[in-house]
Amino acid sequence: MLICYSGTGNSYSASKTIQEAVGGTIVDIARRLHNNNFNLTLELDETLGIIFPVYFGTIPKAVREYVSKMKISNNGDHYIYAVMTCGSGCGSAPEDLDEVLEDAGYILDAHYTLIMPNNALVFMDPEDDYTVAGKLSRAEEELEAIIGDIEDRRSGAIRTIRGNYNPADAEKNRKAYEEVCSTKLFKSTEECIGCKFCERLCPERVIRVYGRTASWEKDSCSLCMGCLDMCPQSAIIFDGKRVRGRYHNDSFYLRSIGIAMPLGDKRL
Repeated sequence: MLICYSGTGNSYSASKTIQEAVGGTIVDIARRLHNNNFNLTLELDETLGIIFPVYFGTIPKAVREYVSKMKISNNGDHYIYAVMTCGSGCGSAPEDLDEVLEDAGYILDAHYTLIMPNNALVFMDPEDDYTVAGKLSRAEEELEAIIGDIEDRRSGAIRTIRGNYNPADAEKNRKAYEEVCSTKLFKSTEECIGCKFCERLCPERVIRVYGRTASWEKDSCSLCMGCLDMCPQSAIIFDGKRVRGRYHNDSFYLRSIGIAMPLGDKRL
């Protein structure tokens, strides 16, 4: 089984590739969280992959909450691994996930970093097409190696890229992330046409559209960047700023506009 959180598609794309190689069901973390469904039914020796993006060098709020509450239905030999997608490095995300898992009674056997295109384009400049294509190509090659390690059930910090990370800054980064997760920072502009794309897209069901105005109905979200990167009218701003560019993984697009996911997937 793979449990996945994805905002603009990088982690979803990685999950699909891993699923095609090792099998199992892809479970949507955000949907499960929304439905208060924390039970995972695994076969006795089934692996559990946790696939998610890294935000501010840590794990998304939704992933932290779900993993802290998840219950595996049996005590079999479960190899638990994480694949963390990120633009340059995973920061303290492995330790943060390991701590949450330990508190929930589980052990993180291995973790991997998968470098993919940046999507936090309200904070940074967009990457050019050449850089994006190069990252995606190298990610395909890296995923082949990761899949081999998963099949061999290797353990430890494997293929881990920290990036520009100072362990002394871990707590500061976590607090900075919590601050920018406030939905008060989001706003729709007069360009909004009321298409409800963002409402359907939002993995945590935070957004509702009334007429030609989007409203963020919860106090915070995980800052997945989906609404900012994928609004058809570029009608959403964050902290008074527009995104400097736009990015989404092509494998994610049909799912995002409410069309059935490919290859028979269901949002479980």
